[in-house]
Amino acid sequence: MHGKSKIQVADRRLLPFVEAVADLFPASAEVLQAGEEGAPALLVHWRTAQSKERAGNFHWGALFRFVAGTVEAYEALEPAQRRVVHARLRGLAENWRFSYEGADSRSLLVIDVPETLFDVGYNEMPKTPSVEDDDANRVSG
Repeated sequence: MHGKSKIQVADRRLLPFVEAVADLFPASAEVLQAGEEGAPALLVHWRTAQSKERAGNFHWGALFRFVAGTVEAYEALEPAQRRVVHARLRGLAENWRFSYEGADSRSLLVIDVPETLFDVGYNEMPKTPSVEDDDANRVSG
């Protein structure tokens, strides 16, 4: 987890999102709040040191941009639903590849956090498959 001095977030409602993804980034990373009040963003950024395998002093970053209203929607969720949102947010960030090599090199990756990330199904009724559904899904030979 990042030290509190490396997290500069004025809107405390964003801290659960920081905690959800903090371990995906180096311990040296800083987290800053950006964007407008209604549609905030979190910028996670860090520099790399030089090693035998790579040059140093490269700046890397990840920007999470929240659609207006998503932070408020998150606050209305139950704890179990919040855990689902955290897992989905991590899923969006886990497979990112930062690279200064090749034509598609990237040092800053941006993700727009959609409202659908917060759709945890609390307004949906589970559907029980019927006999007709089962027959429709079969392939006859």
